[in-house]
Amino acid sequence: KDGNFHGKGTMTYPDGATYEGSWKNNQKNIGTYTFLDGEIYEGEYKNGLREGKGSVTYTDGAIFDGEWKNDKKEGIGSYINSNGQRYIGNYVMNVPEGEGIEITEDGKILREGIYKNNSFQNPKEIDLTKFPLEYSDIIKEIKLEEARRLEEVERKIQEEAERKAREEAER
Repeated sequence: KDGNFHGKGTMTYPDGATYEGSWKNNQKNIGTYTFLDGEIYEGEYKNGLREGKGSVTYTDGAIFDGEWKNDKKEGIGSYINSNGQRYIGNYVMNVPEGEGIEITEDGKILREGIYKNNSFQNPKEIDLTKFPLEYSDIIKEIKLEEARRLEEVERKIQEEAERKAREEAER
């Protein structure tokens, strides 16, 4: 349109990377960018940079899905590493910062609280109202499953204590 990219299309860059999606005023708008190393970003752009909702699949299989601003993770997001361990929480300038939760690959809560300087500073229960529904629902389900597992362990401990008490009484 008037010599500018506008609408749907595909571009292959000199370094071999590709972008397929929509263009608006000569800028990437919504689409998929495949880096030369195989990393793939799918999502929104503003002024040619990742901005808004988007996900990236890294070459090792790790995935980040969340909010972007000025080409950086910024806001709420979910990162799943190549082993399946997950962090759901707030990001500032590409790093976890603020409320978040770490979940093991088998769905158990590892830590939750305030993340700062690359570690949890203040372990506490997080406020799920600050998270988009898609993430808060995941966390709620994990917490329910963890509570069910804990109840099952407590039930087994109670049964074992009752069994021992009966055996002791029979002696």
